[in-house]
Amino acid sequence: MRTRLWFKITLVVIVAAALLFTLRTKLPFYERFHPWFRLTAPYRFAAATFRNSGICPTAEAYAGLEEMARTAKAAAAIGRNTRLRERDGQGLQLWDTPFGPMWFPSKSDLGGVLFALAQFQVTAYPEIEVRPGEIAIDGGGYVGH
Repeated sequence: MRTRLWFKITLVVIVAAALLFTLRTKLPFYERFHPWFRLTAPYRFAAATFRNSGICPTAEAYAGLEEMARTAKAAAAIGRNTRLRERDGQGLQLWDTPFGPMWFPSKSDLGGVLFALAQFQVTAYPEIEVRPGEIAIDGGGYVGH
């Protein structure tokens, strides 16, 4: 009996997520709540399942959406302790971050800084820790200590 109830609830959630995903641009409140919708598991499941382009298998698409959700959550947490400290004579920006002071290109905005830092934390080097006083060289990186 309990299994049937869970099956029905799961089915309703999946159908609701699929409808929401399909009708998302037509809903008047969608833009206001869009960031929240993108972080919900039913939305990610629907996006990976119904928006599959054929290039990326559904499992990989879902993993990418899971990574996107982790990155968004990390950016929000990092944003609480990130502030622009100064701009130098060449336009570079020095930001105070939870990872220490970091230099960014002159046209960086808070959203770009938070996304770069969240990506660094979530996916760039998940098993490498750079401790204070150490030097790390990121070939191709555009930000630095």
